[in-house]
Amino acid sequence: MNAEAPGARGSFFEVLSTFFRLGVLAFGGPVAHIAMMEDEYVRRRNWLSSESFSRALAATNLVPGPNSTEMAIHLGHRRKGFAGGLISGFAFIVPAAIMVGVLSWAYFEWGTTPRVEDFLIGIRPAIVVLVALAAWRLRRPAVRGPMPMALAAAAFVVTVLAAPWVLFVLLGAGVLALLVRWAGWTKLLAALPAMPMAPHGFQMVAWNAPDALAIALIHLKTGALLFGGGYVMIPLLQPDAVAQGWVTDSQFLDGIAIGQSTPGPIVTTATFVGYAAAGWWGAALATVAIFAPAFVFAMSLGTVLDRLSDSPNATAFLDAVAAAVFGAIAGAALVLLLELELDALNVVLVIASGVVLLRGWVPSYAWLAAAGAAGLAYGAVVT
Repeated sequence: MNAEAPGARGSFFEVLSTFFRLGVLAFGGPVAHIAMMEDEYVRRRNWLSSESFSRALAATNLVPGPNSTEMAIHLGHRRKGFAGGLISGFAFIVPAAIMVGVLSWAYFEWGTTPRVEDFLIGIRPAIVVLVALAAWRLRRPAVRGPMPMALAAAAFVVTVLAAPWVLFVLLGAGVLALLVRWAGWTKLLAALPAMPMAPHGFQMVAWNAPDALAIALIHLKTGALLFGGGYVMIPLLQPDAVAQGWVTDSQFLDGIAIGQSTPGPIVTTATFVGYAAAGWWGAALATVAIFAPAFVFAMSLGTVLDRLSDSPNATAFLDAVAAAVFGAIAGAALVLLLELELDALNVVLVIASGVVLLRGWVPSYAWLAAAGAAGLAYGAVVT
């Protein structure tokens, strides 16, 4: 990393103001967020060199968590130490979390009214395509050989048929890669019969816990296992949120739409789920829990992650998890697609969203607004 020590220059107000502005205006997803940070802190403010920025960005891909959020925390930490990391992280996250909280309140107050429902009906097909495209962009780790392809296929099948178990497929993929590396296939096959029993106890603890503990544990677990970016939240969080009775599959899809249509990280969908579970205090608890691991990982970038990137074992583990992540997100896209009704509006919007978003003709947030407007227009015509 850069030789400059954290906290050597700048002010806390500079960190707060610039990241708060970014949090308010950072539409367009993590790629857009990273581009905005590079322009602001490398080109305009010269906080660090382009090479240091690139190394930090590469490091965030080696650990769980939303990459753009971790970059925001890391940049604040570099600038003003531990307090700077907290400030930059909260300034980047809080505007989006507040917006999602307000929209969640409005959704559960008026979400069943015809006009709001028409808007959400239009957005849902676009969200399905966004998730599918996210999977497509994360396909590379899964096409590097037979084993990664098998891990991706297993994660896909489990996500579609037994979604609550996808967490253990992701972890199991990494463990499997390490076992193959250390012991070879022969010893691994001998140990396989005992593996399916491992997750049972954890699932029962999570699902039988009181509301506050369940909200905290489920979102903390999700935040700690976000290998591959924010969209991995979907197969990790949706099964538990639905199993707990907090939201339905359709409502979770609407929550993704709300998280995607606001600035900042899509992981703020957790705010929607928390609000559904327990109102405003649940929204706050879910938001804190899902982002807490990102603060830990991001503030460790300058020390731990340089060593982690040089570790063959860590690389093997994370590569295997990344392959499974691709399968899980692809499976989540299929599940969400099957939730859509087969009608003219959804068919047209799925095809149009695929063309527009794949070619990048407009930012994702602009297309979501257009899709929602199409839903309103369609609803006005058919009724």
